[in-house]
Amino acid sequence: MKKIIFQNTKTTLRIGSDDSQVTVIPIVLTDGQSTGFGILFPDGQASWWNLLIPCNIIAYWRATEMIKIVSRIENDTFCCMYYAASRGIHYSDKQKTKKIIGIVGRKAYEKVMNLPIPEEIIQYILNNYNKESFNSPDLFPILKEYSAGTLEWREEFTKWGLSKPLMIQSLKRILIKKLMNLFG
Repeated sequence: MKKIIFQNTKTTLRIGSDDSQVTVIPIVLTDGQSTGFGILFPDGQASWWNLLIPCNIIAYWRATEMIKIVSRIENDTFCCMYYAASRGIHYSDKQKTKKIIGIVGRKAYEKVMNLPIPEEIIQYILNNYNKESFNSPDLFPILKEYSAGTLEWREEFTKWGLSKPLMIQSLKRILIKKLMNLFG
């Protein structure tokens, strides 16, 4: 059974080559095995996309923001949105990001990437994180969003083993210096 984690505002768009418009709700959802994002149709059916791992809930949420901007969903639109909504993507996925920026425009893309993360998204990640589960929400995007300035640091993040990125960078520099001194 599918459960909606986050529901964005309604939007109207076209699906595939069909020129008729349909009103949909961009959503982040889970079926208990995996989590993803997509659109909810008026009849209650959903079309969605996901990666099994990593489970980047923040990228899924940002992708729902991008759905509100596009006028048409094609076969690969959801996949491209996910990669465009992720921070620090692999070079092999840059083309997907460029495609979405070409569709929504650089200004709109940057606006979406600078939106603050909704509290319900953060709480879902923290409440559902399980280090023993491979499809648990990924915590690493929290660090990326903090570094990007879209999320304020909270002490509760340290409970999950997260450290402020600046602290991590400082510790790496100290460790490198010690190793350099040790090994010359």
